[in-house]
Amino acid sequence: MRYLIIFFLFSQISIANEKNDKLIIQCKSDNPDFSFLRPIFEINFKTKKVKVGGAQYWVTKVTEDEIMIYKLNPVVESRITFNRINGKYYDRKTFFSDTGDKKDEKVVQDTGQCVKIEKAF
Repeated sequence: MRYLIIFFLFSQISIANEKNDKLIIQCKSDNPDFSFLRPIFEINFKTKKVKVGGAQYWVTKVTEDEIMIYKLNPVVESRITFNRINGKYYDRKTFFSDTGDKKDEKVVQDTGQCVKIEKAF
């Protein structure tokens, strides 16, 4: 069932015209416990893939105001929305239970700030 959601999300993708095929941003959590983490997101608008460390996400929506990315595996579902106007992000992760019971799922939410990274050369 979860994999059907992915198909639905990809059928709803609306990619805005980008002058560059890639965007690189670095983010920092508002949560002081996670502020040492500064993941770098490489967003490829052409392939609709996003690399962050060893993980891969998929671009599900791009507008003038926001970019949404998505990742799903048997352990966790992750949705991240980046606000293109103010640089803020909202991250919502749902950790699935071993039993498959919805009441045992754990949801973790996070917010933070991102900045665009330009290549030096």
